[in-house]
Amino acid sequence: MRKEDPSILTYRTKILLFSIALVTFTCALVLSVVFQGGRQLMVEQIQRNVRLIAADAAARVDVALHESIRNAGEEGSEAYRKVEQALRNVRDRYRREGFEVSFIYTVRPGPEGSGNWVYVVDAEERGDRKSLIGDPFVYEADNPLDAKPELVPHSFADRDFTHDAFGSWLSGSAPLKDENGKVVAMVGIDIRADEVMAETNLVFSQSAFAGSLALLVGIGGSIALARWATRPVSEIVDALARIGRGELGERVTVTRKDEFGKLGLAVNAMAKSLEQQLALKGALSRHVSRDYSRQILSSRNLPGSAGHEKEVTVIFCDIRDMGALAESLKSDEIVPFLNEYFRVMVDAVFSNGGTLDKFTGDGFMATFGALGDAGEHRLNAVHAAVLIHREHTRLVTEWREEGEMPLQLGIGIHSGFAKVGDAAEAGSMAYFATGEAVEMAARVEGLNRRLGTACLISGTTKRGLERFFEFVGVSEIPGIAGDETLSLFTLREMVECPFCEDSGVLLPA
Repeated sequence: MRKEDPSILTYRTKILLFSIALVTFTCALVLSVVFQGGRQLMVEQIQRNVRLIAADAAARVDVALHESIRNAGEEGSEAYRKVEQALRNVRDRYRREGFEVSFIYTVRPGPEGSGNWVYVVDAEERGDRKSLIGDPFVYEADNPLDAKPELVPHSFADRDFTHDAFGSWLSGSAPLKDENGKVVAMVGIDIRADEVMAETNLVFSQSAFAGSLALLVGIGGSIALARWATRPVSEIVDALARIGRGELGERVTVTRKDEFGKLGLAVNAMAKSLEQQLALKGALSRHVSRDYSRQILSSRNLPGSAGHEKEVTVIFCDIRDMGALAESLKSDEIVPFLNEYFRVMVDAVFSNGGTLDKFTGDGFMATFGALGDAGEHRLNAVHAAVLIHREHTRLVTEWREEGEMPLQLGIGIHSGFAKVGDAAEAGSMAYFATGEAVEMAARVEGLNRRLGTACLISGTTKRGLERFFEFVGVSEIPGIAGDETLSLFTLREMVECPFCEDSGVLLPA
């Protein structure tokens, strides 16, 4: 299980926090809209009722009688009692219908120039709450009663509730007009809004409960969504971590067809490609140098697995007198001895772009021009042969000084067409090269002992290389088909015993 840095927010945590914030904001927004909308509907309904009640009361008041009431102390007059009764009748009727009309009264402008309003008739029964004629009218809401009467020609209701020590109220008014249509006074009503506010609060409480429930459901859904959305990411991250540790057989289980499924398939394809490249790299490392292996892998210029014909140069290198050497050395000395010897020989092949095909008992086979760009495969092969001979001479000199038996080396080089490719062996890659060129190279190498040479180079390889090396003609042999001859040469620096140059002697095949 991988450990996560606690200072870094994971993708799942980010999705979860974002989802919770979004759900919380949405629930709060819906709750606010529902509450404000419901409250506004209630207020608007009460406002309509207030205007209707005020207008109804104004229609039932005898304006002439009302205007005859002018002085303080006239509460006992006939005109006052009639106007008072008319207001009470309206109040009581609407109370029976369920509208809590708390106060109903009339007001008129105060002394001219004062800008104030005073009570005229108050339908309230006797007591401290009843206003008398001439009492100043104090209005706390945004009612236009502080303006001139002619500017209030229609019924009016407050836009919001008024709150005082006695509760919450919604007030309204309607004009009283004389026979000439002039506004001379106003009928005012106050409706108690406590019950409405209680209903509003109940609606808010219910909305809050529903919002909280929705928030809990939303948070639970957010957690489930975050887990569902990030599970494939976690699986992919874990798979990539294992792939990074070298477990290239790791695969992501793809169960979805969305973008995460495509990402999982891409990771699997990448792991498979890396696995194949690692197998190919391992196979190439046994046949070519590390640098050349990287070059081949980057260029992807590889022979097909089925093999194909290609002109190459083949080298066979053989150690002579290996049996005698084995008898002269202890068993625990043979392996280190051969490891050192073949290491320098193979390095000479790799350093010249050659491919190690296989080891052949006491020697090995190498191919030049089989992989990648063939280039100067004949020139590279001869360079490799020169380097092999020099390294062999150096090692023999060192071993002679140490008292070891010196080895004789035989090198055969031939150029021609061969079938080259790679094949799977036990889950790995194995390189091969077969054909006439390989057979002829092996045959040429085998003639070194008979001709007393260390290296034999066929005429097909020598062609065009005269400006690079000094060749010495050795002999001619029949070709594979027997209808042509093949010239053999060695290099001047590799001549180890006298022989007749360009003797022209045909050796038996």
